[in-house]
Amino acid sequence: MRRVEDITEALWGRKVSPATISELNKKAVVGDKCLRMLEAVGEVFPEAKYQRCTVHFSRNVFSVVPHSKMTLVAKMLRAIHA
Repeated sequence: MRRVEDITEALWGRKVSPATISELNKKAVVGDKCLRMLEAVGEVFPEAKYQRCTVHFSRNVFSVVPHSKMTLVAKMLRAIHA
């Protein structure tokens, strides 16, 4: 199994501790923008902030990016999310 630090380094170019990830997760409910889930989160956790899952966001972006631009767009997305 991969360690959190290895995954965050691959995604963002720097290591982030599991404790930091845990603290961040307490402040945001991450999802794929499923409407039913958004409704449920709003009812159960009215003060929670919603954060779109970066994997699903990236998949949506890459579904419309020409193959010749994939590398450039991937670099741009990494910079944005960093």
